[in-house]
Amino acid sequence: MRVMVFGGTGFVGSALVPKLRQRGHQVVVLTRDPESSTRLNASGVQALIGDLLEPSDFRLGLGQLDAIILLAAPRIFGKRLGKLRFRALQAEITAIYSHALEIARQSNCPIIITGGASFQTSGDQIADESWPIARFGAARIGEGIDELVARAVAEGTPKLVWLLPGQIYGLGGMFLTMYEWIRRGKFRFLGDGGNYLPRIQVEDCAEAYACALDQMDSLPTGERFIITDDVNCTTKEFMECLAGLIGVPLPGPAPSFIVKLVIGKLLYETATMNCRVTNAKAKLVLGWKLRYPSYREGLQATVQALQKQELRP
Repeated sequence: MRVMVFGGTGFVGSALVPKLRQRGHQVVVLTRDPESSTRLNASGVQALIGDLLEPSDFRLGLGQLDAIILLAAPRIFGKRLGKLRFRALQAEITAIYSHALEIARQSNCPIIITGGASFQTSGDQIADESWPIARFGAARIGEGIDELVARAVAEGTPKLVWLLPGQIYGLGGMFLTMYEWIRRGKFRFLGDGGNYLPRIQVEDCAEAYACALDQMDSLPTGERFIITDDVNCTTKEFMECLAGLIGVPLPGPAPSFIVKLVIGKLLYETATMNCRVTNAKAKLVLGWKLRYPSYREGLQATVQALQKQELRP
């Protein structure tokens, strides 16, 4: 198939594009960077210069598409999330999804979109795809997406499938920043660390998208799949494992009132939410197989790869 990957140069996209090419697909990637364009074209990927917020600038260069995968999203973490930034991000992500869905509609092709495994659970509760997405904290930025998806499903066009990854870690993204902070003794986890958050290693996450594309013809529009590993773990367990692999003491908690001032209340709520989920549907329906069944294997492989990079001259 000829597959357009919006966000193909990002964290998950960089892991997904090679998997799609290995499956024999022709891959098209949108980038704002001319240097990335040159590199992508040299690797056999068709690169288009443009921005999904301004689709008229690149629309004519798309050609016929057989499928679209939407990974593009504004960067939410890394800066304080106050009211003004929240409204700006909400408008931006709604526009990104609106434009991608319209391109899929005009191209008469299916689209795989991205959400987040954001569910509010308590006690022994385990959320699955039948649960409503919990729009609180930073997840409220995606409120406009829900309406777009509901409308597309009701109209039956474009055909869409929704993947809901947990927190993604691996060789890239915010994980590298966290890794450096922990290594230097500057990292602190939020709350008491006892809250559960779903996790997924980036290579396994990318494989889920490739599997969803493989199965697209057999999937009804509007299907949702939670993309996480097999083990629900707490923030403290995850950090304890990472610190042990790096060989440093376990980071301690940060005072909540200071954290809220630094990153904002919405990001704090997201980082301290309690969410336990099951990935059973994705494995059963998509035929998705995990390379790293738990955060333990995933972190070990990731840290080993980072340490090898550090030893290179």
